[in-house]
Amino acid sequence: MIVFVHGVPETASLWDKVRSYIDADSMAVMLPGFGCPRPDGFAATKDDYVEWLVAELDKFDEPVDLVGHDWGAGFTYRVATAYGDNLRTWVVDSLNGMMPDYEWHDFAKIWQTPGEGEAFWTDSFAASVDERAATLESLGVPHDDAIAMTLDGDETMAACILDL
Repeated sequence: MIVFVHGVPETASLWDKVRSYIDADSMAVMLPGFGCPRPDGFAATKDDYVEWLVAELDKFDEPVDLVGHDWGAGFTYRVATAYGDNLRTWVVDSLNGMMPDYEWHDFAKIWQTPGEGEAFWTDSFAASVDERAATLESLGVPHDDAIAMTLDGDETMAACILDL
């Protein structure tokens, strides 16, 4: 089984096109609060997401092939290095976050700044779907995917991003 882990601000649907080309059993997990409910008491910290991912992987009878993207890559690193017994293989698409001189992208800097992160999401949700999608398109996201990602975003996801 191949298990895909999405990043931020995305949902498991990010992997739909990739998974359609794979001739193997696969699934894309939905991080709590990202296109699905946030469980009561879930603090949405890095450790909470890693513990959640380990519990999801423990549901399989055999080790899995784990694929992580963006924040999902960070969770994958942690699972692979601290809880690797439930993995057959693992791969990520971003190494930069592990580098000592890594600098967060502009959106992450805003999200990490108290008050500014909350204002970002308030302003974002006040904009139209097309306006929000245009921001993602300016970063290279294809139009249809940008619209889908915009429609996936909600206040629950925003709160989880700010807590993360």
